[in-house]
Amino acid sequence: MQYRYIGSNQLKVSRMCLGTLTMGPLQKQLSIDKGAELIVEAVKLGVNILDTAELYQTYPYIKKAISMIPKEHKPLIISKSYAYTKEMMKQSIERAISEMDTDHVDVFLMHEQETELTIRGHMEAYEYLLEAKQQKIIHAVGISCHSIEAVRCATNLEGVDCIMPIYNQKGIGIIDGTLDEMTKAISGAHSKGIGIIGMKALAGGHLLGNARQALDFALSCDTLDTIAIGVQSYEELLFNVTCFQQAPINPELAAKVQAQPRKLWIEEWCEGCGKCVQRCTANALMIVNDQVVVDHSKCRLCGYCGSVCPGFFIKVV
Repeated sequence: MQYRYIGSNQLKVSRMCLGTLTMGPLQKQLSIDKGAELIVEAVKLGVNILDTAELYQTYPYIKKAISMIPKEHKPLIISKSYAYTKEMMKQSIERAISEMDTDHVDVFLMHEQETELTIRGHMEAYEYLLEAKQQKIIHAVGISCHSIEAVRCATNLEGVDCIMPIYNQKGIGIIDGTLDEMTKAISGAHSKGIGIIGMKALAGGHLLGNARQALDFALSCDTLDTIAIGVQSYEELLFNVTCFQQAPINPELAAKVQAQPRKLWIEEWCEGCGKCVQRCTANALMIVNDQVVVDHSKCRLCGYCGSVCPGFFIKVV
């Protein structure tokens, strides 16, 4: 496993960051014990950083895992919050520390920033993040985003240690431009010493059919210091770690990962624009009560619908 250093405190991070969204209540709904076991196994395999968020409801998984890991091997933790006032951010940080039973959070980000205006609207919360960093209850601060504009704005934001942008081989999920434009934006941030935490390298599951190729692409981007990848099983974990080690994949392991059951998942905040319905050649999508619904008997899991969703509301889980 390769390691990098990010942030003003030079946090040592593994190139692979274990995402916890996919194992939690919003997706696979693994039990806390099973999710914690996956985290422990990831740490044994060299992963030393976890990605979570207040939204994900996976703090209990991390708390359980930490209790099973020797102190000297305790992983770093990234969390995120939609808080936009000082008091809300204070509560978010306190909740994270309490629910994960830790004394600090290594990286804390403003979740899913979109534009200069949204960053301005969250400035009070951001200023509290800087205050919390001074108090050493947070070690690095920044934003996560699906937009190029947010990367550019955060690059010039005083005190930013890390930016967590969406980044994958097809540019799926970038809401305001092209993959090339995003590449240039994150390169600009990285050149200023800002750590880059890549996310959605598999495009929310839409690139699972060519997972090795998609992960190799992400790893080839030298400006991605660490890359968050979610897993739902030990086989997926081992597959991903092997990719990050740039080692050959056992064909039997690859077959097991490909054989895992999948389904199309539409986020509840889908806006019902209908672009995915128009794109679906299998007639597996329809709009009911302003919400897209899936006929799983027709869905081929091709991922084409996700490529046209302007809000990245469609995942393969």
